[in-house]
Amino acid sequence: PNENRKLSVRFYYPSVPSTGFIPYPYLGKKMRYFQQYIATQYHLPHAITKLIFSNIKTHAYENPPFASDTTKYPIVLFSHGLLGFPSDAYAAILENLASHGYIVVAIDHPYFNGLTLYQNDQVLTSQKLSDEFNKMKPAQQKEFQTQAIERYKADSKFVLDELAKLNAD
Repeated sequence: PNENRKLSVRFYYPSVPSTGFIPYPYLGKKMRYFQQYIATQYHLPHAITKLIFSNIKTHAYENPPFASDTTKYPIVLFSHGLLGFPSDAYAAILENLASHGYIVVAIDHPYFNGLTLYQNDQVLTSQKLSDEFNKMKPAQQKEFQTQAIERYKADSKFVLDELAKLNAD
């Protein structure tokens, strides 16, 4: 409660088809951490999770040119589920929305998803909260979920306020 949380936000947007860009690998640098997270969470050998997630392809590119066929794009704010997978694990959905002309702003809520990876390679997980949640009685779980929703709302408001600042420029 006393920590200043940093949000991890990923953008998916319509881009110009171009040659020379290499597809962004599914989960990027997060993949090795995600494989370990899945192995731990579901009690699987790490070799199995490496095999399961080794050949997933994306249609995304890192920093491609923005499509300029319109001056305005609708925005979709995407938020992952409680104590579940990080937002970029839903790449197929997010890329599909972007391919239909939406800018998708995908938020990772630190500690409330399986894993958040920052650019400085700091990793945060929801393991502690997930373990606590699983030991709670139903009434406590409901209260926890209510508090988490309030946190998600605050995070979303912060991101929307930052987007408004960017849009004003």
